[in-house]
Amino acid sequence: MMTPTVKIDYLKVANYAFVHNGIDLCKSLEIRFNPKDDSADDIHDVVVRCTGEYLKDYQTPVMSTVSAEKTIRIRNFEISLDAQKMAVLMERLETTFTLTVVADAASEEGQREIFRPHLSPPTHRPSDSSS
Repeated sequence: MMTPTVKIDYLKVANYAFVHNGIDLCKSLEIRFNPKDDSADDIHDVVVRCTGEYLKDYQTPVMSTVSAEKTIRIRNFEISLDAQKMAVLMERLETTFTLTVVADAASEEGQREIFRPHLSPPTHRPSDSSS
């Protein structure tokens, strides 16, 4: 089994102006598949899915075969804000979402999630000055 490492270049904060101006939230996504041992097999029918409370659900086209230690680079990964949900907000929000890498996506019975982090920007909290 391979364990992927993900690097994603995305905007950490968004608001309705992003929807109105067609600003992309994600510039690129890299997934490197790292085998846990030398006997790792290739994985087949790979898709990457993205979901989030204020986002439109997105799924990449199926990638037939991914070899061990291969890096997939996806430019313009379509993380898009949901205009209807964003229209009711009066302020910016942190872009948080779940990215799922699925193997054997062509098979309804045999789909396997191989990676599912919940991504959110780092938070900065001011120190408590009352103590």
